[in-house]
Amino acid sequence: MLQQALRSNINNGPLNVSDIDRVLAYQNEDLITKFRKEWNVTQEEAEDIFYETKKFLYLAARCQTECFNISVYEQMQVIDEMWHTFVLFTDRYHHFCEEYLGGFLHHFPFTREMLRSEIKHITAMNSDFETYKQQAYHNQILKIKEVLGEETVIKWYGEYAVNYSIDRLNALRMPLVSSEVSSKSFNMITSEILAMPKDEVMKIIMGSLTGKAGCGCSGKGCGAGCSCNSR
Repeated sequence: MLQQALRSNINNGPLNVSDIDRVLAYQNEDLITKFRKEWNVTQEEAEDIFYETKKFLYLAARCQTECFNISVYEQMQVIDEMWHTFVLFTDRYHHFCEEYLGGFLHHFPFTREMLRSEIKHITAMNSDFETYKQQAYHNQILKIKEVLGEETVIKWYGEYAVNYSIDRLNALRMPLVSSEVSSKSFNMITSEILAMPKDEVMKIIMGSLTGKAGCGCSGKGCGAGCSCNSR
């Protein structure tokens, strides 16, 4: 199940994935802060998840150079969530990939086209879907053990499977919070107003601005220039 692909803009030669110690030394405090605004976890927990995410990205990049694909299974979902947050910092994620992984590690959602390709591949191997998936799952665990050790296997498929199960993640996800600007200025728009002529609606929308502009991040803080960070 293809969920990543490595591309490099640096050169056309073999990709050069950094030593794992160098990858793990990378820090991004803004990413930790952003993650904690979206998930009800402690600073220590967020740092631990990011540490494991860096291990996963190292593994995924290294395995791409070996034509071995690493998938995100349900037990590791919290790592995928941290990855999603990292990708939002597009410039820093791009720099991290090029500097530490030797190329940009794309993250692809699993699509119907991927499923069709996978089924076609399974059919060509004269296998059945269940057997193929079990073998892929088994092979991935062996690869993680080979590259990162048994401790990582137990961490991802044991500890994280319990502490960050799907039910637990649903409970940990923080609700969206309206910013002060949104709650006081923009909420005056009603369905009755939307039924008015467009030019009148535009006048009301323009008049609802009170000198501040919302950034659309729902109060989570999207960067140094975000209006939410000025409060």
